[in-house]
Amino acid sequence: MSKLKKWIGNLKVAAKLKVYRTSVLVMTAFFVLVALVSTLVIRSNIRHITEVWSPSLEYLQELETMTAKYRIKQYQHLVESDAAAMATCEKENDNIESQIKDATAKLGEIINSNKKAQQGKADYEKATSAWEEYLSTSDEVYKLSRDNKQAEAAKIMIGSAYESYMSFVKQLNTLHDDFQVELDNAKTLANICTIIIFIVIILSVLGMTSCNEEKLEVLPFHLDKKSYEVMLMGWNDIPITNGSGILSVTTEDKEIVSVSCITLGNDGVTAVLRITGLEKGNINLIVKDDVTNETERISVKVTDSYLVYSVDESKHPSLPNGTIMYLINNEAKDCYFFTYNYIKHEVYSDFITKGSYSFSVEKNSDPNLSYETLPYLTLTYKTDENDILTDENVPAKEHKFNLIGSSALTYTAINKFLGVDWDELAKTHSLRSESIVTFMKMQEDGTNYLLHGEITQFPQIPEGVLK
Repeated sequence: MSKLKKWIGNLKVAAKLKVYRTSVLVMTAFFVLVALVSTLVIRSNIRHITEVWSPSLEYLQELETMTAKYRIKQYQHLVESDAAAMATCEKENDNIESQIKDATAKLGEIINSNKKAQQGKADYEKATSAWEEYLSTSDEVYKLSRDNKQAEAAKIMIGSAYESYMSFVKQLNTLHDDFQVELDNAKTLANICTIIIFIVIILSVLGMTSCNEEKLEVLPFHLDKKSYEVMLMGWNDIPITNGSGILSVTTEDKEIVSVSCITLGNDGVTAVLRITGLEKGNINLIVKDDVTNETERISVKVTDSYLVYSVDESKHPSLPNGTIMYLINNEAKDCYFFTYNYIKHEVYSDFITKGSYSFSVEKNSDPNLSYETLPYLTLTYKTDENDILTDENVPAKEHKFNLIGSSALTYTAINKFLGVDWDELAKTHSLRSESIVTFMKMQEDGTNYLLHGEITQFPQIPEGVLK
């Protein structure tokens, strides 16, 4: 290397310039070659992402969701006593089964068309075989259910059918994990090649031309809304529609909330602030745009944690479709009843009425059920003479609902966000559906009223309701 430096140093100016120009040309040619190779790699990986891994993962997710819905409908069939309702369940499951077959066939076509995807063919065949075994029990389950032999049907559902279903889920998860790894690898390689091309372009520009700095026009940063709420253990995403999108946040107490910023750079939304509630209380945040140097002061209130139960299917006069219940984890165990606005896709800001709730586990007194104990949710609320929710000055009444058939994730969510200890429910595990969603089913004692819905953390309760 020292000899090369000495040789270049001894060259005349014209010769030096010639060497430099030749070096630049060689480097440029090398960069172009690297860019071309990187482009070919990117194209290949994008094709694999768009034609193989992403569609495969979508079909796997669709299969997980559809099969879970199919199993939920079977459980619903077991608790129905009306022949028409049973027929409706069977008809809906026929439609779901058709969708499952279609997704399975499309997934098989992708696997067979790609060499790497064929490595998962054995798991795919095991999964389809397990699902066919599960389907083979459906007719018998429906027949027993129609003959009022729900106990025998339930044994099949939690016995051989359950084993086939879990085998199917296991193989499906294996496929999902393997394909996710392939997708991540393809994305990583494509990103690396993109970075290489980007570096090549910069080096080429720096080597051959000089560029003028161009100042980007950035809109002034401001926030129209100055106060926000977030529940304990929950989060609130605040879209930023102006400024540079490069933000920093200063907080008085990091133990009450944590804040992260995702810069997007879109025309409509430049960034998103995610505020996570760590401890109940109030706090002020200073949000600064690091490019415009403008700041905004906002206040954040961390409320009690809660769960949201959205009623999707119900003929209950007090709790019809579209009812939103907020179960608050406070000392009073408050429950707020709202109505969902399907036109604006949001909860009406004013609640219908306020009541209370409690969870319990009681011994089973129904001889038709083989379970030792049953989980219950008791709601206390006010209704008018037509059993419609009201906030008038009338006595509140208790309404007791058993939770047979709710998904296992529902019990986990209730434990985490409402502080309910379900250790007493060890003997009621078979009452739970293996659904991958937080599905909760409620049947009021002494009535035929059955409610179906999902229990989640969203939509957030309108601000100003909780203290």
